[in-house]
Amino acid sequence: MKLRVNLSSFSRLSPLLFLMLLSLNAFSFSCMQPEKEWVEQMADAERSTVLLNNSSGTIPLADLANRKIASLNLGSPYAAAFDSVMSRYAAIARFTSEGYPSERLNELGALLKFYNTVVIQIPGPALADSVKRNFITELAKSRQVLAVVSGDPANLRYLEGAAFPVISCLRSSAVASGFSAQLIFGGVAASARLGADVSASYKRGDGYSTKVVRLRYSVPEDAGIDSRNLKEIDGIVAEAIRAHATPGAVVLVAKDGKVIFEKAYGSHTYGGEYVTKASDIFDLASVSKIASTTMAAMKLYEQDKLRLDTPISTYFPLSANTNKSSLTVRELMLHEGGWFPTFPSIMPSGRPISAAILQIFIPLRWQTISTSGKGITRR
Repeated sequence: MKLRVNLSSFSRLSPLLFLMLLSLNAFSFSCMQPEKEWVEQMADAERSTVLLNNSSGTIPLADLANRKIASLNLGSPYAAAFDSVMSRYAAIARFTSEGYPSERLNELGALLKFYNTVVIQIPGPALADSVKRNFITELAKSRQVLAVVSGDPANLRYLEGAAFPVISCLRSSAVASGFSAQLIFGGVAASARLGADVSASYKRGDGYSTKVVRLRYSVPEDAGIDSRNLKEIDGIVAEAIRAHATPGAVVLVAKDGKVIFEKAYGSHTYGGEYVTKASDIFDLASVSKIASTTMAAMKLYEQDKLRLDTPISTYFPLSANTNKSSLTVRELMLHEGGWFPTFPSIMPSGRPISAAILQIFIPLRWQTISTSGKGITRR
């Protein structure tokens, strides 16, 4: 919201009205602060997060279908934020060293034997623990290991000689952790370089660049959209659920390669047994009706080549001699034509026939088809 007041008119405003206007403007600005700060922190993370040891191009991860990924937290306070972002790209199993003292880390290693990719989050100072370093080295011998090291890059000296990819994340925050998680999957690109010599393996200017290969998860302001403009989505979906147009939904909004809104509503059924989650996988049935038929109909309507209340027999002569001849385009587009959702694959004579031909020639609104093979019966 932008507030414009002519300064010369201040003298004509009552003190109370003037204070109300200032308060309104301040509230509008404060509502934008969290998103603005998030965008700024992401930009800072992009400038200060360095990808190392990536000569083989392991990052961004590819072939996700054949990867069993484990996320192992060795002391990061922002593991929840990191794992939450990772899980948007692939199924991951979460593990933590909490409850496993150094002498029991091998037990944790045994739990990881079923995973061929292990992403390790570890604060830089924790690398000074030789037991943890040896644990990471052993893991890397039998599977793909990726290490995300937060804090002072000087701690990278403890990984001297490591061959696995290392992400040096200067900032220690939930946003920076999320950036690192997206970098692993190619939601964001790596471009930063080390600012100083750390060791023989990690020198000033070192770092690998990558390209964005998957969607980036962000906030509306990052795509030039006011977050408040998306609040109406909640009401629209709530109305659809109340009207029993759907028991639930997942709404995702993406712009310019950035997911700026993703939220789950309702449940899988009207009984409410299973709450809808953003991670649910949907059967995208009848997509052609939305992606092609509806788009084509809208274009033809714009060009005045299609009239919604005209009988379909005008456009499909094959239907002229059937009881579907009076159905209108609007009725079909609204799924109000009375057609059956499924059709038998056999005509009464026993001869196979395609569903498309069946829909054209068999009356549907007023007749049903006997499954006994005795022909068509009235209902």
